[in-house]
Amino acid sequence: MPDSGMVVAAVFTKLAIVMLVMQLIGIFIFHAQDPSANSGEDIVIQIASGQVLTVALSMPAIMSIYYAYKKCTICVNLQSIIKELQDFWASEGCVILHPYTSEVGAGTLHPATIMSAIDTKSTKIAYLQPVIRPADGRYSDNPNRLYQHHQYQVIIKPSGNNLQDVYLDSLKALGISTEKYDIKFVEDDWENPSVGASGLGWEVTCNGMEVTQLTYIQQVGGIDCKMIPGEVAYGLERLAMCIQGVDNVYDITWNDNGVTYGNIFKQREYEFSYLALDYYDTKVVQQQFEDTEKLCKFLIEKELPMAAYDQCIKTSHLLNLLDARGVLGVNERTAYIEEIPPRMQNVAAVQVKSYITSAFNKNNLRFASIEVFVTARRITLFVDNISASELKDSNNEVKGPNINAPKSAIEGFLRKYQKNEEDLLVRKVNNEDFYFIKRESCSFNIQEFLKNQLGEILKNFSWPKSMRWGKGKERWVRPIKNILCILNDEIIPVSFAGITASNTTYGHRFLSSGTALTVKAPKDYFELLEKNSVILQMDKRKQFILDQINKFTKEQNLQLEKNDYLLNELTGLIEWPIVLFGEVNQEKSFGLPKEVILSIINTQQKYLALSNGKRISHFVTVVNVNNGEVTKGHERILEARLADAQFLISQDKKEDLDHYVKKLDSILFHASLGSVGEKVKRITALSKYIAIFIPHALLIKVERAAYLAKADLATSIVREFPELQGAMGGYYASYFHEDKEIVEAITEHYKPIGPEQECSKSPSAIAVSIADKVDSLVGLIAAGEKISGSYDQFGLRRMTIGIIRTILENNLHIPIRLMIDKSVSLYLRLLFNKNTTSVDKPNRKQISELVFRFCLERFKVILRNKGVSQGIVDSILWTDMNDLLTAEKRAVIFDCYLSTPEGEQILSTYKRVSNMMSKVRKSDGTTYSASYGKRFLIENEEIVLSNCAITACKNIKQAIKNNHFNAALDELAGFAPLVNRFMDSVKINCDSDKLRRNRLSLLENVVSIFHLVADFNLIQVK
Repeated sequence: MPDSGMVVAAVFTKLAIVMLVMQLIGIFIFHAQDPSANSGEDIVIQIASGQVLTVALSMPAIMSIYYAYKKCTICVNLQSIIKELQDFWASEGCVILHPYTSEVGAGTLHPATIMSAIDTKSTKIAYLQPVIRPADGRYSDNPNRLYQHHQYQVIIKPSGNNLQDVYLDSLKALGISTEKYDIKFVEDDWENPSVGASGLGWEVTCNGMEVTQLTYIQQVGGIDCKMIPGEVAYGLERLAMCIQGVDNVYDITWNDNGVTYGNIFKQREYEFSYLALDYYDTKVVQQQFEDTEKLCKFLIEKELPMAAYDQCIKTSHLLNLLDARGVLGVNERTAYIEEIPPRMQNVAAVQVKSYITSAFNKNNLRFASIEVFVTARRITLFVDNISASELKDSNNEVKGPNINAPKSAIEGFLRKYQKNEEDLLVRKVNNEDFYFIKRESCSFNIQEFLKNQLGEILKNFSWPKSMRWGKGKERWVRPIKNILCILNDEIIPVSFAGITASNTTYGHRFLSSGTALTVKAPKDYFELLEKNSVILQMDKRKQFILDQINKFTKEQNLQLEKNDYLLNELTGLIEWPIVLFGEVNQEKSFGLPKEVILSIINTQQKYLALSNGKRISHFVTVVNVNNGEVTKGHERILEARLADAQFLISQDKKEDLDHYVKKLDSILFHASLGSVGEKVKRITALSKYIAIFIPHALLIKVERAAYLAKADLATSIVREFPELQGAMGGYYASYFHEDKEIVEAITEHYKPIGPEQECSKSPSAIAVSIADKVDSLVGLIAAGEKISGSYDQFGLRRMTIGIIRTILENNLHIPIRLMIDKSVSLYLRLLFNKNTTSVDKPNRKQISELVFRFCLERFKVILRNKGVSQGIVDSILWTDMNDLLTAEKRAVIFDCYLSTPEGEQILSTYKRVSNMMSKVRKSDGTTYSASYGKRFLIENEEIVLSNCAITACKNIKQAIKNNHFNAALDELAGFAPLVNRFMDSVKINCDSDKLRRNRLSLLENVVSIFHLVADFNLIQVK
C-alpha cells in the first residue's frame, strides 16, 4: 500500500498538470480528498479570459486543500528534509554521493569537493556529511551547539550567476517560503587554511539563524580554480529547527514514528564532548598531529594524492582538537561583510563618481549633477542633464612632434590624422617649436563615449576583494546578473561578463514579483524601484530605521546602545528595511556581563541593543518579512546564544584564575617567541621596571595584575568571544575577589585598541598595558615580522601608538630607550642565546635600535596629527630623544614660539649664519671647529658675541635640563640680535687668514648653541 504522503504528492503532481490544461479550456472541476475525512468537496475554479481569477470554495474544501498542501510542501521531519534535498538536487542533475568516513570539520573537506574544484571538468554532486567540530561540544547541554552536526553539501561547476536563485528554489521544496520566513543573504569571505582554500559568497540566515553557506570557491590548495565551483552547504539541524519551530536541537522530529534527534545523538554528544574537551591528552594529540603530517608528506612523495589528502583531513581534525583544548590560543574570526558591505558600498560610490566625473571633464562633457547609489544588490549611477549628443569638440588643435624630430615621426603624425605637410602649424611650447595640426570640429558621439567609458569602469573597477564565477575570467564583488544603461529613452549596450545592458531591472528579491521591470526613461527609475520595494538612497533607508527605533524607544522608555558601524551595516544589508523589535530573555541573560550580552547581540547576531539604563531588554534588526514566527525565531536564536554564554562562564568559574595562568604554558604566543606563559613572565618583570616611573604605582599590585592579565585567554568564554579578552579577565578577577585596582588593570591593559578609545588610567593598568605592548613589539620585530604599506598583520603600528598615547596622556617621563633595552634583555635566552650563531639569532643592539626608530616614527605621526609641522617635529627629534613627554612639550612650545616675531628672528638669524657657513665650507673644501681663540677677537662686536655665547650656552643647557623650554627659546631670542650685529659690523672674510678662520669658528660655535634647542636646518622659513 503506498504511503499517504506519496499519494498526496501524486495528487498534486496531477493538479499541476490539470492547472496547465485549465489555462487552455477555461473551466475544470476536480476532487481532492483528505484521507482522514469522510466525504470530499468539489472545488470549482473558473478562469475567464481577460478577467480576474475567481475561486469559489466551501470551508471543508479549503481545509482539504490546506491539509494536502501541508503534507505536500512542508518537510516536517529531518528524515524527509534529507530526502527532499536528495530528490531536488538529483533533479538538478547532481550525482548523489556517500559521506566521507574521516572526521571532517566541514563538508567542503570531502575529497569530492576539494578534488573536483581544481580539475577542469564540469561537476554536479551532492551528499550528506557528518561534521565534527570539537570546540562546539557542549556536553549535550546547549540547544544548538554540537560536537557533531550534519551538512548537506552541493557542488555545481561551473557555477553560473544564479546560485542564489536555485538555492531559493530548494528552500521552496522544503516548504520555506520568503513570504513566511525572513531569509537574508549576508556576504561572507570564506577561508580554510588547512587545505589552502578560499571563496566568496553568502551566509544565509532564516529568522536570524544561520542555515546555509553559499560560496563561489576561488582557490583550493593555493591553486586558483580554472572553472569556478558553486558550493551550497546546508546546516540540516538548523534547517529542521526553523521548519519545525523548536527551540532545542534534541527536540527535532527525526521521522513520523516519534523518534527525536535526541534519541539518536544526545548520549553520543555528551560522551564525545567530554572526550574532546576534558580527556584528550594534548601532548599525545600534538604527537599524532606531527606523525600524521609526516605520513602525509611521505604519501605525496610516493604520488598517492588521495591517501595523502586523507591524512591532511586527519591533521585538520587534530588541529581542531588542540584548538578546543585552548592550545592554539585565541583564534581570529573571519569578519563579516554585507552583500556589498557598507564600507565597500561607500568605496564603490566614491570610485564610480570619481571615474565618471574624470572621464566627463577630460572630454569637456557638461552635466548638472552626478549621483551614485549603492544597495546590497545594485550600484546605480545617475547623471543629470548631460550635454546633447551634438556637442562640439572644443580642442581642435592637436600637438605633434618637435620640428627637429625624425622625419618618420612627423610622417606618422600626419598619417594618424590623415593630413599633408602643408597642414602643419608651428607653435611654441616651453620655448621650443612643435608641429600642430588643426582638426575640423566634429560631432561628439556621446552614446559611443558612454558605452566605452562605462565598459572600462566595469572592467577596471577595484574591489577590496573580488571573485570569478562560472567559466568567465571577469572579476566583480559578486556575480553580475543584470546591467541597465539608458540615455534618455535609448539603450546604451554596455557589455561585461557576458551580459549586455538593456532597459530592464528588477525589484526587491522577495517583496516584488520578480519579473523584469522596463525603465522607459531615467526619471522613472526611482519611482519604479520604490513601487517594487527598493529604496536606493542609503540616507533614506537609515533614517527610516532610526525613525522606527526612536518611536519604539520613546514608547517603551528605552535607549539605543550606540553602534554607528552596525547601524550602517544594517542599512546596507536590505533594500527595503522592515524593522523588527525583539525581547531579550531576562532569565537567560541574568548575571551575564554587559560586554558579553553586547558581543552576542552586536557581533554574533548583528542586532542593535536597547536598554532601560540598567539592563539590555530589547534588540533591533532589519528583516525582509516580519510576523510573529519571524520574531520568535530571532528571539529563540538569541536565547540559545545567551544560554551558551551562561554555560561557558559557569564552566570557567569551576577553576580560579591561577589555574588558567598555568594553562598559558600550553598556549602558543608566536612560533618564534614561545608560549603565552613565557610572555606573562616577561611582562611581569617589565611591568615592575616601568612602575618605577609611574607615580603611586605599588609593585605588589602591578606584579599580581601582570601575572593574571592573560589568564582569560585559557577560558572557554574568551575562546568563543576573542574580542572579550581583558574584559572577561577583569570579570573573573572581580568574581574571585581580587583587589579593585588589579581588576581594573586586567580589564584595561589592552587599551587603547583604536584612536578613539581612552588609555589606561590607573597606575597598575598603565604599567601592565605598556609592558604588554612593548614585549609584543620587541618580540615580533625581532622575529622578523614585517610591515609594508597597509599590511600590518599583528597591528604593530596600532600597538606602538598605544604605548606612546598611554605615556603622553598620563604625563609620564618614561625613558623609552631604556624600556626597550629592558624588554630586549628579557628575551635574552629565547632570541639572543650565546650558544647560537649571529646568523641564527638577531643582534640585541640592532633590534633595540630598530624598535626605538619604529617608535620614533609613530611618535612623529602623533605630533603631526596634533598640528605640529613636519620640520619642527624633525628638528626637535634630531637628537637622541629618550623622553617622549618632554619631546612633545618642546615640539608644541617650539611650534607656537616660531610664529611670534621673536621666533621668526631666531629662525632667520640661524638661516643667515647656517647658509653662510654652508657656502664657506663648500668653497674652502673644509669644515670648521666650534672652538675659537679669544686672543684673536679684536672687534668689540665679536668680543661681545663671544661673551654672550658662553652665557647663552650655559643658560640654555640649564633651561633644557629643567624642562624650561620657553626660557631656552627666550635666551636664543636675546642672543640672535647680537649675532646679526656681529655679521653686519665685522668683516668675516678679512685679509688675515687667522682672523677669518677664527671668526668662522665663532660662527660655528653660534650654530652649535642653536642646535642645543633644535636643528633649525630642518625648518622652512615661511
